[in-house]
Amino acid sequence: MKESLMTTQSPAWQKLAEHQQATSRLHMRDLFAADANRFDAMHETLHGLLFDYSKNRITEETLTLLCNLADSAQVKQRMQAMRRGDKINTSEKPRLAAYRPASARKRRPDYGGR
Repeated sequence: MKESLMTTQSPAWQKLAEHQQATSRLHMRDLFAADANRFDAMHETLHGLLFDYSKNRITEETLTLLCNLADSAQVKQRMQAMRRGDKINTSEKPRLAAYRPASARKRRPDYGGR
């Protein structure tokens, strides 16, 4: 899997940030007043659990932008890689040479404080 931009530097993130600024003054009462079927359009049921997005300050555009961000961050591919057991955390470089388990360290004998 090729490396991508940091998520917060991606165009998808920037669009979502702009959208947040544009919608920051939305009120829930206005969203429900504008769409009487808001709950029907903004909820999902999965394995008997209800996910109700309608009571959040989001719009259909917000959901689209969030899905675009997930696509640009390759979330689906990264989930598949994690399930396969691939190395997925590329931000940390292991320092195997510097690491020595406690059992491998030479212990100095204790001579009673001398």
